[in-house]
Amino acid sequence: MPEPLDLPVAVLRERLVTGAARCNQVCDNVLKRLARAEGVEDALAWIDDTYARRVAESRDALRGRGRALGSLHGIPIVLDDACDMERVPSKRGFDALDRSLGERDASLTALLRSAGALLFAKSAIPALRVGEGTTGATTLLAKRCFPLAVTVEARGEMIRAAARSSLFAYRPSAGMVPQSGLFRIAPTLDNVAVLAIDLEGLALLVDALVGQEPLSASEPKPHPQLGKALKTPPPVTPTIGFVSDDRDAAKAPLDELMGALGRNAFQTPLPEVFAEAVPQSERIFTAEAAKSLAPYRRRYAEAAPETLEKIVDVGESLSAVDYLRALDWRPVLKSGLDEVLSRCDVVASIGPIENETSATFDETLLAFVGLPFMTLPLLETSDGSPLGLTLAAKHGEDARLMRTAAWLLKKLEGQLD
Repeated sequence: MPEPLDLPVAVLRERLVTGAARCNQVCDNVLKRLARAEGVEDALAWIDDTYARRVAESRDALRGRGRALGSLHGIPIVLDDACDMERVPSKRGFDALDRSLGERDASLTALLRSAGALLFAKSAIPALRVGEGTTGATTLLAKRCFPLAVTVEARGEMIRAAARSSLFAYRPSAGMVPQSGLFRIAPTLDNVAVLAIDLEGLALLVDALVGQEPLSASEPKPHPQLGKALKTPPPVTPTIGFVSDDRDAAKAPLDELMGALGRNAFQTPLPEVFAEAVPQSERIFTAEAAKSLAPYRRRYAEAAPETLEKIVDVGESLSAVDYLRALDWRPVLKSGLDEVLSRCDVVASIGPIENETSATFDETLLAFVGLPFMTLPLLETSDGSPLGLTLAAKHGEDARLMRTAAWLLKKLEGQLD
């Protein structure tokens, strides 16, 4: 009989809801895997075994009393150390903050608790998100110690890491997931990135995270219902626009995908102007991170990582004009991508590829303009290294992106004509 963590997320959730599995069994499975897996010590920022069992027992008690169960009932999820949990250490990967505790749950933490998730661990992040250190979430999922993870990123770095670890990962449309209580250093670019071992788990997790900021004055927006979109066949056969790619390692996978999809796919070049996303994103990140991180340099000068020193120095030297000009590039490049997306359901590219220059269309560009995008672990290089397929849709069309991704998986698995 398979262990709970070997099951697809939706199957595990169904077993927990029906009573075929119990939350304390899932919790024990997580703790045992963490104990025997190699290389996970540095991937964890915090875990409390006793607290973990108490959380699992409370979820089992809810089911025993016949209470309504959330969409993530009993599913263990690891949050990275940029997400606050009440009365849980939040050192942000920085040893000088090792006694800091979260005052209250981040908005997304509260949403996950209300959905019934098991939250008892935090994954490691680089020091203050810019220094040396590991991004532990990808390691923990690759080792199958957790099925789902929530991370915070600015420029697509977690999506790239997930692609290299053969994981599913998703960054929703900017503004779809509340960000209060997160350690944000570049508010214009920062967003959550969610990681999963399968596509349905990804949809379940994002559905639970969608919400409004507390005390927001904006009008409520419709829920994207990604889980429903995942199971709904497209009204018409999707069209996928592949960005032309002349990198050596991308040619064979791209030709293979084009051949498999036939008339449902086309290639399109991207003008060189889209390469501006990299330097303009760097300017925005550096300027905003300098403002956010300067207090840490003043207070912890001797302990601050060298990268922080460099970011603050460069960011403080940037002129307001350069920063504002960088912001002006976002709607320009978004408009250009929207024009490409007017000809297809999603736009796709191969990568990232180790030891090769990034393509013009990459995670940095997509994060810069705030589009929803994801990576699917569909491909590999000639030497067997993982190679993700990046898909992106228009802002707000997260459901279309998820529906098309599900269609593509079935198509390539031969389940569709």
